[in-house]
Amino acid sequence: MFTGIINDMGVIQKKEHTGTEVLLTIQAPHLIAKLKHGDSIAVNGVCLTVDTLFANAFKAVAIPETVERTNLGSLRVSSRVNLELPLSVAGRFDGHFVSGHVDGIGTVIKKAQTAKGMTLSILFPPTLAKYFALKGSIAVNGVSLTIMELTDDYFSVGLIPITEKETNLGLLHENDIVNLEVDLIARYLERLLRGKTEQTSYEWLKERNFI
Repeated sequence: MFTGIINDMGVIQKKEHTGTEVLLTIQAPHLIAKLKHGDSIAVNGVCLTVDTLFANAFKAVAIPETVERTNLGSLRVSSRVNLELPLSVAGRFDGHFVSGHVDGIGTVIKKAQTAKGMTLSILFPPTLAKYFALKGSIAVNGVSLTIMELTDDYFSVGLIPITEKETNLGLLHENDIVNLEVDLIARYLERLLRGKTEQTSYEWLKERNFI
């Protein structure tokens, strides 16, 4: 489990293809001392397992489904990636619950600089529309953000200066693709309410103290 608060940016040092899998060697000198073989780590919001450790880098394997559903397959040598270590039981919780299981790919359709910072508008797959809410949480490349504008096919988020500087979101351009993970609570609520009528859904929520 993660929180969407990025610990560091890593750099793709090597990318190898072995059949349908992709092996990524990622430079992470500031985090390497905290990693061991078999650990989980979020790379652009994707939960991967540390396979091999080097002096200042680690190797992780992206299986075919991960390559297909995320932007890891499109990474190039020298690409910068967001890295986050798993949430510690005794750790501070600053973002929102992020599982590291990406729900889909979004496309940056607009990047603008305002007096308050940078804003990104991201086109999302129609299948994810039901999970979004104005002022709701969304993980973009693993970064916990708040939806500040929402339409039927895109949402906009704002980046404070520290997010723009210390994550790869500040490096994005129009037409770049990003990993999207919807709010975990929205995902479970949709599953629980699937097939219920509007009236039944309201009563069901009220009985269980959701409203």
